[in-house]
Amino acid sequence: MFKVIVLLSALCIWSCKEDPKKENCIVDDVVCKCGDGIVSNNGSCCNEECDRWNFNGLTCHDYGFDTGRLKCDSFCKIDSSQCTISDYCGDGQINDISEECDGNDLGSSSCSDYDFYAGELSCKDNCTIDTTDCTDYCGDGILQSQFESCDGNDFPQGLDCTYFLYTSGEITCTNYCQIDISGCYGLQDPNMEVIACNTIHNMGSNYYTKYIGAYFPNVYWIAYNLTDLHNPYSTIYAFNVLTKTRTTIDVLPFAAPLRGRNLVINPESNGIFFTLIDRVIPSGCSDTSCYIHTAHLFRLDMISHSVEEITTTPLESPDCSANHGQVILTDISPDTGDALIFCDTYLDLENSCYQETQYVYKTNIYEGGYTLFLDRASKFTVQEFQNFTDLNPEYITFPYYQDFYYCGVSLDNSYAVYQLMDNFDIQFTWIHSSQYNESSVAKQVGPEGWLYYSVMNASNRLVLKGDNVETLEEIWAPSFPLHTGQAAPASREYPHLVFFTAGSYLYGGVTIDPTFDIIGAWDKNSGVMRTIVEPSPFQFFGAHLMPGAPDARHLLLLSAEPGSDSYACIFYKDMINAALLTTDGTLIP
Repeated sequence: MFKVIVLLSALCIWSCKEDPKKENCIVDDVVCKCGDGIVSNNGSCCNEECDRWNFNGLTCHDYGFDTGRLKCDSFCKIDSSQCTISDYCGDGQINDISEECDGNDLGSSSCSDYDFYAGELSCKDNCTIDTTDCTDYCGDGILQSQFESCDGNDFPQGLDCTYFLYTSGEITCTNYCQIDISGCYGLQDPNMEVIACNTIHNMGSNYYTKYIGAYFPNVYWIAYNLTDLHNPYSTIYAFNVLTKTRTTIDVLPFAAPLRGRNLVINPESNGIFFTLIDRVIPSGCSDTSCYIHTAHLFRLDMISHSVEEITTTPLESPDCSANHGQVILTDISPDTGDALIFCDTYLDLENSCYQETQYVYKTNIYEGGYTLFLDRASKFTVQEFQNFTDLNPEYITFPYYQDFYYCGVSLDNSYAVYQLMDNFDIQFTWIHSSQYNESSVAKQVGPEGWLYYSVMNASNRLVLKGDNVETLEEIWAPSFPLHTGQAAPASREYPHLVFFTAGSYLYGGVTIDPTFDIIGAWDKNSGVMRTIVEPSPFQFFGAHLMPGAPDARHLLLLSAEPGSDSYACIFYKDMINAALLTTDGTLIP
């Protein structure tokens, strides 16, 4: 009898193992029934891991996974196939801050982030960056002219102290591959000195020098870093012309606009207002026509030397954003918040005729809202030239071109002047139009209503002419031995002085060859006309007497370096020590 009972128990145990779903399979008082929602397990016969939705509190984490859900199969065994492991090195994705990379996922990193100029990054097995295949860097002794001013003993051919207007000495190269001119001495013009320049003062060709304003005794500018267009930053500097010292004011995570003067000096509020650009470069974008620009308005306090963002809302408009435009500030009332801005855009037309257009808006920096005043979309338009400051805030000058010359038509060079009313509305005042080969570019209306430009005379020489937009008078400068170029009053304080560029050679009709550029001055009171800055390797864009100064001593000059079309250098010249001006601004013959 005993043998029969043992045999039946063995058969039951075998049967439960073979078919866990077998009804009423009882072993050691435990009912084995897969599918009843009860996890049955006596350690010998009944060994269910789960039962339907019941996992006895187990989750994917108990099986070494991070996310997902467990499943229970038809034999009440746990299935972890829907569990996943995430955020681990080797999954091909950068998951947390501990991973610099993962497989082919390098994020936005490139060799330039590791101080290399070329090559390709790769990723190590431990998810850290491998720079083995990156090449060309500062310190390899090879000049990479698009990134460096020098490297070790490798300098641009022919570069020496004379390039920087010194008579002798020796240039050296810093550890940052920038030119050091501290070993140069004996200025060719002892009354002239460099305030800022791309290739000196430890800035270099990977920076863009942008003048933002001056008020005695300080000159202010931005050094915009060009090494990483995706992560721009700009450093604000001040230079004191009395103490000859430079001060770093602030570093801001924005780009400097590459075009337009973009500044308003308001001595009453001790402020310089200017915009910086938050630039987004979409994936696949390869040129500026697809950049997305957002302008942020800043105020530089000329007393405390601090910079603050005026509003939390960027200066933008739907039209400007849609056309990938860049907002440029032209005038502002700090008290009311009324402001006038340009939207400078680039258009690639169907006929491949490259144009740039300008929209003019009235806005309020505190209340928001935009009113479109002018839509110059049918013109090739250039923003108002404000090399140094707005000489006459009452007027706005728009040099524009009816047709761009390499679109298969001749260039019509025109200047429209608009008057800015008390409520920041604008009305048309005056227009000048001439053929492309007859006129140079006009800049701004001066304090007394004069607008200056150069016109080709019967002897095929560009001569300086002035038109008064208020009285409609004309004035012609005396004969000058060189072609005259762009001109503007010396300052608000000395409007009788007109500073102009000049040169001995023309190409394309009116552009002065940079090799021969000089700065000339015309004193309308005395009739004296003479050179005030001699020829140099630099292309000068204009000159201006420093506003707020007690006399006419302090001359500021903007220039580009040879081969450059950007405002790369700021110069200072003592006009009284140089015996060029008297203290009251009279030009000495």
